[in-house]
Amino acid sequence: MSAPKVEILEHTADLAVRITADDYRSLFVFVPKLVYNLIGQIVIDSQADSLEEKLSLKSADWEELFHDWLTEILYWFEVREIIFENCEFSILKPERLDASISCRKIDIYSSKIHTEIKAVTYHNLRIEEKNNKIEANVIFDI
Repeated sequence: MSAPKVEILEHTADLAVRITADDYRSLFVFVPKLVYNLIGQIVIDSQADSLEEKLSLKSADWEELFHDWLTEILYWFEVREIIFENCEFSILKPERLDASISCRKIDIYSSKIHTEIKAVTYHNLRIEEKNNKIEANVIFDI
């Protein structure tokens, strides 16, 4: 399996991204790292232990599930000051996601935030299967 490819798309006011992955699992595993890289240089709290968390999401389709997954990643970062280090999915299908997540507390004061992502938009959000790959387009409100 190859690493997903990321393309920053031109957008007038927000941050638009296209991700091309081998499959849905690699797409969903990859996007936490992408989000943190877009935000900036995140520093892990060296005093905090690794945490194990469970997360379940239900949705209508892949696009809604992807939106909700990205929203959870941002919520955990902004509100709980936690990043996902590793995600394993026991269920990953259009209508449901069940994940076991290894996460770490961040040192928000030592981290260098370059881009504040306010939200994941539904505008032009799409996921398609193209050339035996999964292509996802998403726009972040910044």
